[in-house]
Amino acid sequence: MELRNPIVTLMGHVDHGKSSILDAIRGKEYTKLEVGEITQHISCTFVPKKHIERLCENLLKKFKFQIIFNGFLFVDTPGHAAFVHLRKRGGSFADIAILVIDIIEGIKEQTIESINIIKIYKIPFLIALNKIDKLPDWKITKNLSFLEAIKEQKEKVLYELDKKVYEIVAKMYEFGFNCERFDRVTDFKTQIPIVPLSAKTKEGIAELLLIIAGISQIFLKDKLKVEEKNYGSVLEIKDVKGLGKVADCILYSGKIKRGDYIIFAGKEPIVTKVKAIFLFPELSDIRFEKQFLSADYAFACNSIRIWADNLENVIPGSEFIVVEKEEEIENAKKELKTFETIEFKKEIDGVIAKAESIGSLEALIRMLEQKNIPIRIASIGKLKKEEILDAELIKNEKYKAILAFNVKISEEEKQI
Repeated sequence: MELRNPIVTLMGHVDHGKSSILDAIRGKEYTKLEVGEITQHISCTFVPKKHIERLCENLLKKFKFQIIFNGFLFVDTPGHAAFVHLRKRGGSFADIAILVIDIIEGIKEQTIESINIIKIYKIPFLIALNKIDKLPDWKITKNLSFLEAIKEQKEKVLYELDKKVYEIVAKMYEFGFNCERFDRVTDFKTQIPIVPLSAKTKEGIAELLLIIAGISQIFLKDKLKVEEKNYGSVLEIKDVKGLGKVADCILYSGKIKRGDYIIFAGKEPIVTKVKAIFLFPELSDIRFEKQFLSADYAFACNSIRIWADNLENVIPGSEFIVVEKEEEIENAKKELKTFETIEFKKEIDGVIAKAESIGSLEALIRMLEQKNIPIRIASIGKLKKEEILDAELIKNEKYKAILAFNVKISEEEKQI
């Protein structure tokens, strides 16, 4: 049976360490490149089997376990409250989720939002109980597995660890989940494993990866069968020197090759032909990578860059379907859901909100609504001249403003 690569989504409260855990897995520090060191866009990284086997070498030998996948596609979602819609999209196509919880802070507001998303989409998950190195008197044993690290701890430290673990167990029970520390789980079908770890020292990272592999291989085989349908989701539309517009995407089913037709969802479907496919290097972050590998084709699940015509109106966050033959296009259009307009209460006297992606715009609208700030226009993409002129029509000086999130503004527009 041919299986695709599983998609693993990291979810949880802001600053509980989702991106840091991913940095610890891939052995590269990308977190510091984010504004305020907080994830603001969905990012993804392909972690190959050989890298996982290196990190888990001792445990694989101990438990005589073999990884059958080529690797895992890790998707990191923003943890700030404003990005709840973006997290919903990240969670919706996940095969398995890692719910990251700070062992000191416990369950917080965005943790609960993440739990609700997990419930809605019925995503299998495990809990990464991060920052065990912050427990009082924890003896740091860098790069060791959790099972090795606890052998070096004093009894009072182990007592404090168990106290924190079972606080989470009790709280998760209120949400309807039966959880247990991973090495005490008796039935993975009915119990959610909790993996205490430290992204900073990498203690417990090996167990986290091993349990992800185990759950995927034992319980998700049917879901991970290779499908005939080829579809995915757009993360971002970018301008690249020498190419023009490109689409950074996740292909989460089937395959894509040069020359295929690709149909993007929108108010009206956008049809174009794939001119080139670029793969991101293993262990790299799709948001920051500058080097790409040209390819004739790609298989799910993977992050890819697509070069094609007519990408200027493709909306980040929208889905797409790939077909081989021109006569298949019309059926593909019918399968795609029409892109839903972002809803907000439009006011004549209100600010103008601009963002570069669906998720960012939804986040901006959410923040403004929470502050009771009215919105005149909310849109995605470059700031338009007519929007600047529109701002002049706002009568209330308090709201005569354009709020642009991650949108480039030219010098000409600044002068208007």
